[in-house]
Amino acid sequence: MEKQKSKAFEVELPVLGTLMHQARRLCFRSLAEWIEVVLPAACLILLLPIRSSAESPIVFTDVTPESGIEFVHSDGSDGRHFIIESMSAGLALLDFDNDGDLDVYFLSGAPIEGGGIEARPTNALYRNDGDLKFTDVTRQSGVGDTGFGLGVACADYDNDGYVDLYINNYRRNTFYRNNGDGTFSDITDQAGVANGKRVGGGTSFLDIDGDGDLDLYVANYIQFDARSHKVHIHKGLPSYPSPLRYEPAPDTLFRNEADGTFRDISGASGIRSVAGRSMGVATFDYDSDGDPDILVANDSQENHFFSNNGKGEFTELGLLTGLAYDFKGKAQASMGAEVSDFGGDGLFDLAVTSFSEEPATIYQNSGEGFFDDVTLRTGISPPTFAHVTWGVVAEDFDLDGKPDLLIGAGDLDDNRNRRGGSNAATGYHVPDVMLRNLGQGRFDYLEQNWGSASSVNQSTRGLIAGDLDGDGDADVIALNARSRPTVLRNDCPPKVRRLRLRLIGHASNRDAIGAVVRVADVHGTQAVCIRSGRSYQSDARGSVTLALSDDSEKTAVEVTWPGSPQPVRYVVEHPGRNPLVTLDDAQNRQ
Repeated sequence: MEKQKSKAFEVELPVLGTLMHQARRLCFRSLAEWIEVVLPAACLILLLPIRSSAESPIVFTDVTPESGIEFVHSDGSDGRHFIIESMSAGLALLDFDNDGDLDVYFLSGAPIEGGGIEARPTNALYRNDGDLKFTDVTRQSGVGDTGFGLGVACADYDNDGYVDLYINNYRRNTFYRNNGDGTFSDITDQAGVANGKRVGGGTSFLDIDGDGDLDLYVANYIQFDARSHKVHIHKGLPSYPSPLRYEPAPDTLFRNEADGTFRDISGASGIRSVAGRSMGVATFDYDSDGDPDILVANDSQENHFFSNNGKGEFTELGLLTGLAYDFKGKAQASMGAEVSDFGGDGLFDLAVTSFSEEPATIYQNSGEGFFDDVTLRTGISPPTFAHVTWGVVAEDFDLDGKPDLLIGAGDLDDNRNRRGGSNAATGYHVPDVMLRNLGQGRFDYLEQNWGSASSVNQSTRGLIAGDLDGDGDADVIALNARSRPTVLRNDCPPKVRRLRLRLIGHASNRDAIGAVVRVADVHGTQAVCIRSGRSYQSDARGSVTLALSDDSEKTAVEVTWPGSPQPVRYVVEHPGRNPLVTLDDAQNRQ
């Protein structure tokens, strides 16, 4: 995937491009806004990431060798450089056997149109046996899909108490229903969600109309036919072609009919009104009106943002919300997307990864229906600019009440360095990027100062976080292209108490996807939205962890359940330092 890039990062005032692409910026509303928007671009040298020489409060240890995970990702490559090889793949964390800990499901690619690999690779499910030890249960569970895996979503679509799996492939997709006995059944055809002969991207379960049933959003990348493929040569060496050589494809939206089947409503819902080269998907309620909206991170074109009217009907507002283009008015090669309250103001912002010589981007939610690209003043631009960035995880790794960022990096083309040129600063294997949230909209780039995990050099694609060992902090698993995954244990010192919440819906969907949890204390406001579809083509189910600032055994928690804009207040009793508390939308409330 070659793109025309400048040879150096050009700092441009965000006036002309943004005026063209955001109607609300026809004029700066005040001197304060001019200072906030224009001055940071002109003074980039003052906004380099803060680098602390002190010992990092974020420490991760690479425990891959002792994890028992032997899965090796394949992209099916045989030298012909099909563009979709470089896009594989995501992964998911889920408790498939309801034993209280998170298991992991890895996706793999596969040979394309007569590739030379004899045995087709399969996806793999690993059961968590505790203490970050895993056992391969793919064969007995029945989820060893041999398709070309790209995106994955996991959720309890039928509200029976067991999490199900949907895999977004090249060509036929696969939907596995959890039988509740450690096995799964392929119900793709019965459910009607095979999605034809398309190239998959991210995917997400969400309740688009508040009826308590989870619907399914399926992103589609490009209109691709392997039979018409021609090897692309760049500077004398084979290379992946640009996505601009292919037409974009509209995405698909399936409505859950509550009888085990889904209906394609892509046209009636408005989703098919535009076509994009879809990669990551993030679904969340950006305007706090009680229904989920959809961001689609598009490769080499403007991002799409679908605003929900509450009836499952969508209007594309990427331009008007400020999410279509970056602050220069340019479309990026967007990859993954993550939702979090980075500023501690109770509003949900976005982090979007991108191609080399494009920084990962932070879009700040204004609370007025639009977003601002605040990347330059956050400090995340210099450490992400050189690399192709993929998976992105926002978690409060050090439990200080502020979400940090871990960004997966690695080039898509292993011939990049042999060609040289302006983007030779990156490489196929590079360390991932850890950014600690300092508050006030700034991040500290930790470089190699976050434990042994910081020296791992891979080409990360999917990246996801969850409490894998039950100690109350978020661990990480990365899916690495053409290699073993990386398992990273969070070893941050346990300086504070924490509260883990498990939400169960009865009136709403059982996984409470779409719910928002808020706690206010001396840390500020901690806000977490429960969602499906995360990072780069990945997903995770699990509990919500909140840092507690005092030793009180009671905490006031507000939960806005799916389908309702009004929060419900709970007073949660939690003796101990790391309790797990269950809340549901049918119990007594205070």
